[in-house]
Amino acid sequence: MKKQRKTFFNKLTLRIPQYILGFTFLGLGVVLILRSRLGAGSWDATTANLSALLSSTLGIASFMINLAITIILVTSHKSFKYLLIVIPMILMSLSLDFWDILVIDDDFLLNAHFFTKLIAYLGGLAILSFGLAFIITSDFIAGTIDELMLLIMKIFKTDKTLIIRLSVEMFGILLALLFGYLASIGLGAVNVGSIIAGILLPPLLALHMKWLNYFIYEKNPS
Repeated sequence: MKKQRKTFFNKLTLRIPQYILGFTFLGLGVVLILRSRLGAGSWDATTANLSALLSSTLGIASFMINLAITIILVTSHKSFKYLLIVIPMILMSLSLDFWDILVIDDDFLLNAHFFTKLIAYLGGLAILSFGLAFIITSDFIAGTIDELMLLIMKIFKTDKTLIIRLSVEMFGILLALLFGYLASIGLGAVNVGSIIAGILLPPLLALHMKWLNYFIYEKNPS
């Protein structure tokens, strides 16, 4: 059952800025994690390593990956409604390039102390998960990875969300390793932090969702 939004938070004039801000925070979190050089999440590492392989911006690499997934979704579902995913694809690409090119220099934290990098990494995780929760609670379309997970669950006729999600994340890491090898950068953005991100992101997302739900949605009648 879909949750009922509070009247104030149901206004498009509030939901649209919330949606855009969500991607702004999401991009900032990703770039901070990448600059820490401790290891990005699976699909962010895939984006970074593909960017290195193609000598492109993070935004272009992100768009290409999501476009490939969107083609799979449209073809599998035989429905053009999934083309609407192009909206979050564009917003994510713009956010990544904004923070990566215009705001945070490539050498940021390059020679920093490990604990400084760790703070940036953990801060990036907190900001990234907040951005994702902000996007989800706007009740607009989210991203391609979640839709891909649902498609795989449908194909295999299973409701084992955790197993399928882990499989999707592992596939992202394998792609990142492949792109890193082809780009001659070794592991690239894949590191110990990639595993830690997989462990910490779900509870961080759940935490942000909990307090945002309190403000945005009506309480269920008792």
